[in-house]
Amino acid sequence: MKTSAGVRLVMLGSLLPSNAELSKHSSCAAAALLDDYQMMVPGTQKLELKRLMYFAGHVGQETIYDRKLVIRAILARGNRGVRMLVFGCGKDSGFWARTMNPNGTTIFLEDKASWANFDRSLQTHVVKYHTAPMGVWQKAMQNAEGFHVPRSLFPKLNIEGVPPGLFESRRDVILIDAPLGAFAGSPGRMAPIFQVANILKGQRRQWPCAPVDVFVHDFNRWVEREWSLMFLTPHARMINYEGLSHSNQIMTTNSSHTYMAWFHTP
Repeated sequence: MKTSAGVRLVMLGSLLPSNAELSKHSSCAAAALLDDYQMMVPGTQKLELKRLMYFAGHVGQETIYDRKLVIRAILARGNRGVRMLVFGCGKDSGFWARTMNPNGTTIFLEDKASWANFDRSLQTHVVKYHTAPMGVWQKAMQNAEGFHVPRSLFPKLNIEGVPPGLFESRRDVILIDAPLGAFAGSPGRMAPIFQVANILKGQRRQWPCAPVDVFVHDFNRWVEREWSLMFLTPHARMINYEGLSHSNQIMTTNSSHTYMAWFHTP
C-alpha cells in the first residue's frame, strides 16, 4: 500500500525516543538540549560562527537553524574533535573542517572538480555518481509495488572514486548535502543516503554503542525525504521530527525554518 509523505512522518513519530530514552545517550541528549543561547563557542570560533550565520542568512544555502543542528552535534562531543564525513563542498567547508572540527578529521566527497578545488587545504576526494537522471528513479519508485527501489538499479548506487575502506571506517557526524538534486536531470542524493545507511549498519555491528549523527539537507524535497525515511530510519532515530513535521517548508533562509533532517543512532 502506498502512503503519502505526511502519513509516513506521522507513523515515524511513534518511533521517536522518549525523554527517558534520550537521557541514556549522552551525546544525543546533550545535543538535543542545547538551545541557541547555550551554544557557547570560544574566541575566534565565535567570530567565525557569526560570519557563518551572516553568510547563511544572505546567500541562500542552508538556513541558520540548519547549520546550528550540525554544530550542536559536534559541540556535544566536547573538544576532542569528531570523525566527520561530508558529501559536498561549498563556501562553508572550511568552517566545518577548521573552525568547528580543528581537533578531528573532516573528509569531503565532491563530484564537481571546481568545488573540489575551491579550497585545496581540505581533505577532499573527487567522486562520480551514476544515478542521473534523477527523474528516472522517481518514476521507477512511484510505479513499483509498495514503493520500493527496484533491485536492478542497485549497482548504480555505488559511488566511484571513494577511497578504499572509507565507508568501513568509524564516523561520528555525517552531512549529506550533495550531489545536485534540484532538477530531474540531476544525480540526486539517492547514492549518498543509500551508502550512509550501509555505514550505519556496519557501525552497529562493529561499534554497537558508538553514537552517530546523520544530517540530510533539503529534506523538503522528494528524494531526500523518501530515501531517508526508507533507508535511514531502520538504523537511526529522527531527532527533529517535530520541527520538520510542523514546518511549512517554504524555501527561505529565515532561521525559523528547517530543511535539515537529523538522524541519531543508537
